Parts: sequence; structure tokens; C-alpha cells
Amino acid sequence: MEKDAEFFLQVVKSMDDLESKLEESYKKGDVENFNKARGAMARMQKKISEMIDDI
Repeated sequence: MEKDAEFFLQVVKSMDDLESKLEESYKKGDVENFNKARGAMARMQKKISEMIDDI
């Protein structure tokens, strides 16, 4: 259970980091990095959804 909690804390941190990158790229008008961050966030959300479905 503790291992699962640590994993989910890491996922939340990763999502926070991606959100910051997304916002920073948007403010700078950096389309390439915005799209990279958006894609990474979408992949992570899909993986989380798949994990939840498996529970």
C-alpha cells in the first residue's frame, strides 16, 4: 500500500511539472514545447485511466 501511495505522489508531481511546462510554453508562445507537454500530459492521463480501469 505504501508503494502505491509513493507511486501516486510521483504521478501527481509529474503532472504538476507538466502543467508548469505547459503554462510556461503557452506564455512564451513556444508551440513546439507546448505540444510536447500537452502530449506527455495526455499520455499520462491515458495511462492513469487504464490503471484505474484495471483496479
